[in-house]
Amino acid sequence: MRCSLAINIVLIVFLALPASSCVSAQSFSSSRVLTGEVFAPGPHEGAVNALVLDAKNQLLSVGEDGFLEIWDIRNKTALERFELSPYAISCMALRPDKTQVAVVDHDATGAYRVSVWDYAAKKKLFTQGFRDSIAYINYSAGGNIIIAAWGTMSGVVFIQAENGELIQAPEISGVVTLACTGRSERSMVIYQPVGAISYWDLNSGKEMQRFNAPAQLRSPILFGNNRFLGGLDQSGVVILDAVSGVILFRERLTAQGGILLPVSHESAECVYLALNSYSSTVYHFAISSEGQLETKRRVPIPLSFSSITSALILEDGAALGTADGKVWLGSQTGTTTKLNTKRQLKLTELAVSASTLGFLSNERSMGFIPLDYKHLKNNTPIQLEEEVPYTAITGDMGRFGETRFVLWQSANTRLAPLIRLMGEGNVSVSELSVETLPRASLRDASLYGEKALFLDSAGNITVVSAANGDRLFSFSVIGALDVAFLNDSAILVGRSAVSGDTPFLEIDIVTGETVPIAYPSAVGLKVYGGASGMFYGAALGQNARGLSTVLVQLNINSPELSTKLFEAPGEHTAFDIVETDSIAASNLGSEGAYYYATSGAMPFERSPGFPTRLVDSDAYFVSVDADGSIAWHEPASGKLLALLRLYEDSWLLEKADGEVLRGSVEIIPMRQVPAPSAVILPDVTEPEPAYSLEKPTN
Repeated sequence: MRCSLAINIVLIVFLALPASSCVSAQSFSSSRVLTGEVFAPGPHEGAVNALVLDAKNQLLSVGEDGFLEIWDIRNKTALERFELSPYAISCMALRPDKTQVAVVDHDATGAYRVSVWDYAAKKKLFTQGFRDSIAYINYSAGGNIIIAAWGTMSGVVFIQAENGELIQAPEISGVVTLACTGRSERSMVIYQPVGAISYWDLNSGKEMQRFNAPAQLRSPILFGNNRFLGGLDQSGVVILDAVSGVILFRERLTAQGGILLPVSHESAECVYLALNSYSSTVYHFAISSEGQLETKRRVPIPLSFSSITSALILEDGAALGTADGKVWLGSQTGTTTKLNTKRQLKLTELAVSASTLGFLSNERSMGFIPLDYKHLKNNTPIQLEEEVPYTAITGDMGRFGETRFVLWQSANTRLAPLIRLMGEGNVSVSELSVETLPRASLRDASLYGEKALFLDSAGNITVVSAANGDRLFSFSVIGALDVAFLNDSAILVGRSAVSGDTPFLEIDIVTGETVPIAYPSAVGLKVYGGASGMFYGAALGQNARGLSTVLVQLNINSPELSTKLFEAPGEHTAFDIVETDSIAASNLGSEGAYYYATSGAMPFERSPGFPTRLVDSDAYFVSVDADGSIAWHEPASGKLLALLRLYEDSWLLEKADGEVLRGSVEIIPMRQVPAPSAVILPDVTEPEPAYSLEKPTN
């Protein structure tokens, strides 16, 4: 199936179109019907780049957000949403007679990947990486070969569909934009924008025939059992004899953009969606038995929605994906229907203190819930504070029984961090604005009992009293990237080592003594001190394949004895290191979280999205995924125990045993930030909270 079409135009009504045979996690991700309300997954975030229809008449979509979405066409709703990649997906092809899709994604460095997923089992089967762009992907007619075409280089790549191994492909000179095999998979026809149609013997790898054809055709398709090749040029639609390259028909239809689609592989019909800034028209063409091109329908489309980025012919109309992440159905009556979704509140930050879990959302809201999901009660409201000016939240890693969080701004240097001390039942009893820090953007903040630790972008490390805000210690480290408490009197710093410095540095915040930790690396990216007394770091390394990020259990006294836990290719910065019950875990890499056992790195059971934040507690690993859901995991197995979704007005908790709880979401104003001179007042109380926070039970 061809990749996303960059069409900057607006959509709306789509006309009825005939039938198509277009080729192109488990229960926590399913929609639920509770007392008549459908909790469907949310829509795509960003453009919908490709659509396919599977054997069960389910519509599959992928897009800029890296998610695969499955849609129930009959009930007009999203069924499931599952992340395949942390990067944008540009292409998708469905393997014939299988619940498998091949997708193409690429990261900011220009690395492209072809990955194959069993979407029914939510399991990735394999990935092949490439340093050059992939612009087109398709399965062979029998589904045994994945054909991938380069975006700027000559030829195609063949991938064995069963195991992902690269296999010999014909040596083709020039860019390929369409490649299809016959049913026997012994021959292949290709179109090249230099102006050529050619046929290839796949057993010998040799070209059998070659014909001249119009050059630079966009949106090329084969239809009519491979008898016709259609495409778009500056004048409109061009239909060729696929066997000779001769132009059979030309329909002059000027448009700024457009998509050409086959009605079905067997049918001698095609559809052209012509798109202009102020108008849009659907043309349905058919080649008659007398060999004439007929226009069966011509319907203007009024504009009022977002730009169309992908389209697919269905049995009774069409499916349209748009730039704003939505999917629409056009029916035979000329009406359009937006498929149902339910957008979640996207949580971005997560923190633990004592028996409380705090979080921030991308919509400037903040909330606090029990750390133990078992203490969330059915039909109980969760309160969200709104208009929160902070971008990060950190909990007290000292675990001294008090519920204390620090709220801070990573970019706004005029907004001082706020320390919030929570009382029994999560009643906020006091707040302290920390005004004693240098005016530079903050990289990190943490709490350890009565001490708060801050690192700014200039390398300034400051420790203040969490009781009155007084500065207790300050230090400057060139190239400091991360800092963490080792204990009440020492901190660990990760830094970019220069002039013979070490990547990690221990600092005594009482005496100021520094101890370099000579781990063999030039950059210490992350540091973390576990409750067990173990220390962890992430360093930037180099291997035969290039840069890599290495997670290690640090031996501070003998750095050469440090234990490598995990290595991810490339340089990573957005990840967490945590520890629960002496078990370390991290979401280092780009596709999930792992806990580290004696047998090596073991993956967590997936929630619908990859974990973006990961925190620890006495009983669980807790994560926020790319959809904003909170997931609780068992430390010793990584098993997904519960999943919490927050919506604008409600919440939904699903447990591994099948129990589903729900309740309302209440929006309340954020507490007034105290003046800079304010100090903690111990006996201020507020009304009872929206839920009862009990002490967690092991």
